[in-house]
Amino acid sequence: MNSPNSTSQQPNLLIQNTTIHTPEFTLPPSTSLLIQKGKISAIYHSKPPSKIRKHTQPLQAPKGCLIPGFIDCHLHLAAYARSLKEVHIPPQSSKAKILSLVQQKTKKLPPNQWIFGRGWNKNHWPDPNFPTAQELDQVAPHHPVAIASRDAHCLWLNTLALQTLHITSQTPDPPGGKILRNHKNQPTGILLENAIQLLPPQTSLSPSELNSTLEHLHSLGITGVHTIEDGHTFSLLQQLQNKNKLHARVRFSLPASCLNSLQNCGMQSPFGNEQIRFCGIKLFADGTLGSQSAYMLEPYDNSNQQGMEILQLNELLPTITQAAKSHIQVLVHCIGDGAVQNTIQAFQKALSLHPTPTLQHRLEHCQHLPPKLLPHIAQLNLIASMQPCHLINDAPTIQKLLSKRQKYAYPFASLLNTGAHLAFGSDAPIESPHPLRGLQAAIERDNFLEGQENLTPRQALIAYTSQAATSFGEHDVGKIQLGCRADLVLFEEDILHLPPQELPKLHPLTVIVDGKILHPLKT
Repeated sequence: MNSPNSTSQQPNLLIQNTTIHTPEFTLPPSTSLLIQKGKISAIYHSKPPSKIRKHTQPLQAPKGCLIPGFIDCHLHLAAYARSLKEVHIPPQSSKAKILSLVQQKTKKLPPNQWIFGRGWNKNHWPDPNFPTAQELDQVAPHHPVAIASRDAHCLWLNTLALQTLHITSQTPDPPGGKILRNHKNQPTGILLENAIQLLPPQTSLSPSELNSTLEHLHSLGITGVHTIEDGHTFSLLQQLQNKNKLHARVRFSLPASCLNSLQNCGMQSPFGNEQIRFCGIKLFADGTLGSQSAYMLEPYDNSNQQGMEILQLNELLPTITQAAKSHIQVLVHCIGDGAVQNTIQAFQKALSLHPTPTLQHRLEHCQHLPPKLLPHIAQLNLIASMQPCHLINDAPTIQKLLSKRQKYAYPFASLLNTGAHLAFGSDAPIESPHPLRGLQAAIERDNFLEGQENLTPRQALIAYTSQAATSFGEHDVGKIQLGCRADLVLFEEDILHLPPQELPKLHPLTVIVDGKILHPLKT
């Protein structure tokens, strides 16, 4: 039986007449690349032998470039697949626009069927107060409605949804979460942070829907993803692999609640095969900027609030220590500088007890980093896993809530200057997974906020390819070298020399995974 990614029937490919970005350096168009059995088997710096040219499928883009496939090192695959079926709320939509979209959805569904959506951001509204259940009731009185905020750390419910979930004045706030209430102690319809877990998963996915989502990611040039998932999604991925339909590299992490089970069965990071691989566990140190639940060292502007410590230092430490002792990678969501500081201190103590020299741990998002915190990331060999695409929508909120601290937000260049490991992702479905949109944001960071933190196009590309691969311990993907996996993207334009504003308009000409052309799909 062939393996799920069998290369026995794949034609050899010869890529020529194309500028090659490895991505650390550039090879001229006179260079040719031979792909055999899913790997880069030869690099010719002059014309390849005629016998090679006769027995290969040629690919070329004379004005374009070849790069390693993009690796999105932080997204939510199942949630992104589900989002494609939900009410789509365009960025910066007004409250009236959102209510209109919900009302339109009610006309397509029978009464009492759930309506889901995501994408609202109160920080873009004239009235920055949280919306209420009563406002949704006016347009959807007969359907339970649950609309997630853009950052997915806040949920807006109508009255029927609250009733269906049995959320009342007597319902206690869950640990690390909050149910907003009015002066009569009645729920207003807003659930924050861990309180959103009061809404159990409502929509299921099929293997074919997940596969369609992966095909869409291929069309954007993404050949590998790191996703934070549950057991059900893992089962869907296995089903795809067993049917020889999983053609992306999926690296996944599990909730921290799984740590004891992983430890009991002796699981270590990484574990799996070329297609599916377990990497680690994820913790939450704080919330998000949009919900003002990101934990800051100082209060937000014109406020006495510093955000939420979902897990305090004394709560982070035992879990990180236990995982390090078991050689399991730890990913910690930390957005505010207070949460980043707590997380760094927890890693300092845990790794002094149980060093993991062959395993790098990750700070997820780490958006707000004053200078005093920067050196510790490199010193502890931690990975700054960041999503530059967040910058586009976050900038107005940062300017409003952290005006004098904005130069410390998204400090890409400062991180690299300390020797830190920087890896990029999208956080889809919170943001679009389009990697060229992320590259543009990283290259033009200073157009959004104060500071001097722009990256060069090559630095941004490295963070989205080779460094993203290294962030989960892989060294034979994300780059163009002999013996590396042939995960490649061919563009008709040279993305390192294109004006940044033109990048999101560009689409791959060809996408290759393990030497197999996956986009465009042959019919």
